[in-house]
Amino acid sequence: MSFADRAKEHRQNGGAFRFPAGEYTTRLKGWEFKLSKKKNPMFVLEWKVLDKGDCRNKTMKDRFIISTQAEWQFDAFLVLLEDFGIDLNGLDDKDPQFQDIQDALDFIEGKAPTVKVELTPQEEDPRYYRIKYLEVPKVGEGSSTAAAEDPADPEDPTDPEDDEDEELEEELPPPPAQTRKPATTTAKTTTAAGVPAKKKPWEK
Repeated sequence: MSFADRAKEHRQNGGAFRFPAGEYTTRLKGWEFKLSKKKNPMFVLEWKVLDKGDCRNKTMKDRFIISTQAEWQFDAFLVLLEDFGIDLNGLDDKDPQFQDIQDALDFIEGKAPTVKVELTPQEEDPRYYRIKYLEVPKVGEGSSTAAAEDPADPEDPTDPEDDEDEELEEELPPPPAQTRKPATTTAKTTTAAGVPAKKKPWEK
């Protein structure tokens, strides 16, 4: 492909790589906890594609917004954590910074598990897509029995309605540039000298 053709294709694609529909082998390469444009907290997971081909080393992003208008997104996120072996009963559900969840994501990223996903581009704009988690290895010590008994798609079954929810503005196409984990998260509490550290829900 000539330079001119490449530039033309890049303009037509809106400056973003378009993932073909299909199944991919991925690994968690990073995550972010930040506020959406409407000031709702959200987690953004970044998945590195491991398969050979044009998509190799490309980054998929999956966003989970925490808001009353899109509660199913956070519910799906909790299901994913449980599938990884995170004991949800041991997490602080009153912390507005979700520090326990941030620690759990650090733990999962450190284990570097291979995750099988299915990507489906949106028909109206292929730059946007949905990710379904097909195979999620249990890397923590928490129970994921409930998740194992119900392998249903964690996405909201009313897809057309999801496309129109108020937070769609946050479902931006994945940028080609590599991003980094932000340094804006709340500092973790250190353990006082002589006091044994409390075990996390995913540890033995």
